[in-house]
Amino acid sequence: MALRDLPDPQVQNQDAYDDLVVAIEASEGVLSLLIAVCDDSDLREEIIERYEAELEAKMRCYHVQLDREEPSLRRAIEQTVRSDNYLQQDGRAVFTVLGADALLRIHLRTDEPGQTQLEKFLGYLQWTREGLREFRYPIVLWVTYTVLTQISTKSPDFWSWRKGVFRFISHTIPSTREMMTLPARDLSLEEDPPLSIEDLQNLIASTQNVQGINAALLASLYEQLAQLYKSRIQRGEASNIEQDFEKAVNYFKEAIALETELGLKSALVNTLTNLGLLYQSQSKFQEAIRYHKNSLAIAQQINDRPGEANSLGNLGNAYHFLGKYQQAIKSHQQSLEIKRNLGDRLGEANSLIGLGTAYNSLGQHQLAIEFYQQALEIKRDIADSQGEASTLNNLGNVYCFLGQYSQAIESHQQSLTISRQIGNRQGESNSLINLGNAYYFMKHYLPAIECYQQALEIKRTIGDRRGQADALSNLGATWSTLKQISEAVTAYRHARSLYEAIGLESEVEKVDQALQKLAAKSGG
Repeated sequence: MALRDLPDPQVQNQDAYDDLVVAIEASEGVLSLLIAVCDDSDLREEIIERYEAELEAKMRCYHVQLDREEPSLRRAIEQTVRSDNYLQQDGRAVFTVLGADALLRIHLRTDEPGQTQLEKFLGYLQWTREGLREFRYPIVLWVTYTVLTQISTKSPDFWSWRKGVFRFISHTIPSTREMMTLPARDLSLEEDPPLSIEDLQNLIASTQNVQGINAALLASLYEQLAQLYKSRIQRGEASNIEQDFEKAVNYFKEAIALETELGLKSALVNTLTNLGLLYQSQSKFQEAIRYHKNSLAIAQQINDRPGEANSLGNLGNAYHFLGKYQQAIKSHQQSLEIKRNLGDRLGEANSLIGLGTAYNSLGQHQLAIEFYQQALEIKRDIADSQGEASTLNNLGNVYCFLGQYSQAIESHQQSLTISRQIGNRQGESNSLINLGNAYYFMKHYLPAIECYQQALEIKRTIGDRRGQADALSNLGATWSTLKQISEAVTAYRHARSLYEAIGLESEVEKVDQALQKLAAKSGG
C-alpha cells in the first residue's frame, strides 16, 4: 500500500475534533450521546485536554471512569451527579467517559465461562438510554475501534440513539494490517437524533441570537435538522412526505450555503453527499448526480479520500438507476480501489455490490454472482445485518435470472427475515418484491400478488415512488397473466403515472407497451 493513499491523520483528526466540539456545544443543556473512537491513549488524552480547555468557559468538564466490576454508564454518571452541588443545581457540564478499553483487555484475558465485563458493559448500554434521560448533558464515551464494532452490533438500541461518531487515528503511520481494520467514517452527523424538531429549531434560534446568522455551528444544526426530516420519511413517520422532503432539502441547502461561505470544505463534502442521497431516495436521480459530482470535486480538491470514494459509489448507484451501466461500473471500480487502499471493508463490500448489480443488468450473471458472494462474505464478517440482507436480495435476483428459483426464494426469504428483525422497512419491501418475482416466474401467481401488495403498502408508507411504481408494474403483469384485465390496467396506469413523475422514460415506454397489449387482448 502506497503511503500517498493513506489518509492524512492531522487533517482527519482536525475534522473529527471540530465536529466533536460543535456537537458538544450544540448539546449544551440536553442529553446527547457522542462516541469518540481512538486506539492511541496518548492521542486520546491530548484531544480530551484540548476540548476541555476550549469548553471550560462555557461548561464544566467532568471525567467519569467505568467501574470494572459493574461497568454501567448510567451508574457512573449518576454517582458523580449526586455528589456534586454544581450539578445538583442544573449547572452546564460535559461528561467524558473512560475505561471501555480496559474492559476489552479484561475480556481478552478471560478464560472462565460466563459473561465477560465487556459483555456486561454492552448489556447495560443496550438498556440504558431511557435511564439516561434525567441527565441533560453531552456525554462523550471514549472507545477503541474494536469496542465500537461491539457496540454497533450488540447494543443496537443505544447505537441508534447516538448523536455522532467521531473517529481519530494515530499521528504515526499505521501498519497495513491496522489499516485493513480501520472502520469507515460516518457521512451523516445523525442517523436517529435524540433531539426533536422543536429542540433543533430552538438551538438554531438561540445560536443565531448569540453568535449571529453566520456562525459555523449553524451549519451543523441545519444538517441535523435536515437529517431528522429525512429520517421521518425513511421510517414512514412523515404525515406529509412532500412537505418533509422540501424541508429536508431546504435545510441541507442552508447548511451548504453557510459551509461554502465559511470555507468548511470537509463538512461541505458530507452535506452535498447527504443531499444527493436524499434526492436519490426519492428517485430524483439527475439532481442526485449533480450533488454527488459537486461532492466528488471538492473531496478531490482537499484530498479527502474517504469522501471521494463515497461520492464515486453514490454516483455509480445513481447512474445504474438511470440505466447508464458502463458509467456505473467505472465509478464503482474507482471507488473500490480507494476503499481497498483505505482498508474500508464496509465500503469495499458496497463497491462490490455496485459492480455486481451493474454487471447483472448487462446480463453477465455469473460475474455478478462472484461480486455479490465476495460482498456477502465481508458483510457477514463485519456483522452488517442490513448489508447482508441487501446482498442476499441481489444474489436472489441473479438466481432468478438464471432460472434457479429455489435458490432465489431461499435468498430472498433469508433477506426478508433479517430486514424484519432489524426493522428495515425499505429492505423488507425490497425483499417482498423480489420474493414476488421468484414466485411469479415459478407460476405461483397468488403468492406473488400477496408479496407485491405487502411491498406496495410499505413503499407508500416510506414515500419510495420508484418502489411503488415497480410493485404496481409487477402487479399489472401478474393480473394480466391471470387475464384479470381491469385490475391489470389499473395497476399499470398507476405505475405509469409514478414513472413519468420521476422521469424514468424507459419504464414509461415499457408500461405503455404492456397497456397496448392489454388493449389488443380486450379489443378496446
